[in-house]
Amino acid sequence: MSTDYSTTPADDYQERTQDAITPVAVAVVAAEPLRIVQHPAREFTTGSAAVLPGQVVQLVGAAPWRDSVRFANSGPGTIYLGPDRDTLTPGGGYPLLPGTSLTLRTRHAVYVLGAPENTQAAVASFLAEYVDG
Repeated sequence: MSTDYSTTPADDYQERTQDAITPVAVAVVAAEPLRIVQHPAREFTTGSAAVLPGQVVQLVGAAPWRDSVRFANSGPGTIYLGPDRDTLTPGGGYPLLPGTSLTLRTRHAVYVLGAPENTQAAVASFLAEYVDG
């Protein structure tokens, strides 16, 4: 004969289950600390700059919490990326042709140079991802 415990008072149910369960001794032999992994908050920023032919512009500054930055050339002419304003040249920079992009994992400042042969201003854009802490 089965008992419908859904209609039995809680005290009555507790007494019946205690009769059926015998206590069990439990010992913790080797306790290891639990590793908790938290994902830091992420933030995105965007920006762009018009770069005249032969002009050098700082596109992003140094940022210790930046995880990565994606650069895109959305203008009509070639641009060059580099880490230093004073030494950035077409021969020493990384070229980005119109319509192309490049993702870097850097926390340093990045400069952009408009190719001297451009006939109008190039447009350099970026999307940066930052990690909090």
